[in-house]
Amino acid sequence: MLKTPKDYVFDTPPDKPIDEYIISVNDILQFRLFANDGFQLIDIAAGQAGAGSQQAIAARTNINYVVQTDSLARLPILGNINIVGKTIVEAEAFLQAEYAKFYVEPFVILTITNKRVIVFPGTGSSAR
Repeated sequence: MLKTPKDYVFDTPPDKPIDEYIISVNDILQFRLFANDGFQLIDIAAGQAGAGSQQAIAARTNINYVVQTDSLARLPILGNINIVGKTIVEAEAFLQAEYAKFYVEPFVILTITNKRVIVFPGTGSSAR
């Protein structure tokens, strides 16, 4: 019980660390959309231009979206869209191009709120 067979092939860790996070299934996205290259904030919840204090605007526009197991995230106006496998910068550029069909010079800020941590068992050099 709990022993690895002698002929088991272990996965090898990458030679260098991955510099950028890659979006994957079950990630939670925090999504903000601006028009006019960031000048006028789009109020996603109400569907109109935002007005009021910055805190009130941020509270209305910081909405979380989950990347479902079928690799699709349901975003406002675009509907189900696949951004799995893209870095955050690539996904922002992709979404800006998609939202350009509806808004003048859109600006997207995308944040992943549940980045994963991989924990290796053992201590020091005894981790296997």
